[in-house]
Amino acid sequence: MVLMGLSEAVFRRKSSYVFKNRFTVLLFIGVLSMVFAEVYSGASPLWFVNLWSLFVTFPLYWSHFLFFFTIAIKTKRYSPWALYLWGCLFGLYESWITKVIWNSFYGQPPLFGRYLGFAVGEMFLVTFFWHPIMSFIVPLLVFEIFSLSSERLENFEGQVLSSHMALLKCSKRNLVVAIFLTVFGASISTINFNFNLVIVTVTILGSLLIILALHRLSSTVAKDLFSIRSLVLERFGFVIVTIYLAVLYVFSYISILPENIPSLVTQLITLMIYVFVGLLLYILCPSNNREKHYSGACQENMKDMFSTKDIWLFYVLFLFLALIFCFVPSLCVVIATCCLFTALGSGIILIFTATLKSLANMKKYMCKASS
Repeated sequence: MVLMGLSEAVFRRKSSYVFKNRFTVLLFIGVLSMVFAEVYSGASPLWFVNLWSLFVTFPLYWSHFLFFFTIAIKTKRYSPWALYLWGCLFGLYESWITKVIWNSFYGQPPLFGRYLGFAVGEMFLVTFFWHPIMSFIVPLLVFEIFSLSSERLENFEGQVLSSHMALLKCSKRNLVVAIFLTVFGASISTINFNFNLVIVTVTILGSLLIILALHRLSSTVAKDLFSIRSLVLERFGFVIVTIYLAVLYVFSYISILPENIPSLVTQLITLMIYVFVGLLLYILCPSNNREKHYSGACQENMKDMFSTKDIWLFYVLFLFLALIFCFVPSLCVVIATCCLFTALGSGIILIFTATLKSLANMKKYMCKASS
């Protein structure tokens, strides 16, 4: 009886230890999604001391990320293009919750007018570019880079999904994309922070301190669970997140800018976009079929990957540019405008390319089935 009691006590302590450490890792990915999406866009100044940001915006990003990433892993669709499509589904919250792709950003006219009840420019910008890239893919890649600490390189497959190597490699293309996102984020956030030097500095540095603290905790106290696999929710956690999202969508649909709710036709078209993206995901090849193919080559080329040092350098560059832009608002607006149109065009190209890749995969599958 005494031994049984001791065993139960040890089990409870161990379970509590695992829960606390895994919660730290899960919290880390939520913060990364929040920072790259909201700080880099300037949408949430001083978010870490703002009640709305802490209790509405942050849980929104955190829950969306965990929800879609869990489904991505469970359905074995987590290749770069699959992640992009999951990110598009993520970004469609800007319809039901914020009404942005139905009307435009709060207090602003649509970039290119409205068609069929949609602010088309905003839809390609936020749904097909910003959220797939900055809310979903970039936080995940940064997490993977952080998790690959030097003392745990032997556990490559547990830390990184091998099919992501093309995005993790420090190639010229990836460097150009990283620099573009840094410049775009610095310029647009400075504008949305109203060129306020104090708000820019405190928001960016405060976010950096939070990331540093969670990175430290994840790589020391929770190092045994500092893995991309820990981001996959188990059944109970997934149910909780799903219920939370359902409540959030219903509450936001009714209470946030209800005057911007469009016609029933526009809402039905929005649902059709979900179905369309879902079909593209369905006909993509399951990612686990490619993991073994990538794994060996990836471990041989790990020296060419982005490092933790690179992440910190890019964040410092982001802060440095934002501070400079506070003193040259005219230049900042010009750069932000150029970046905005580039991002909008990229959104069109990305969803078009993702569609073609999915259709090509379906054609390839049909040819194999007929032969």
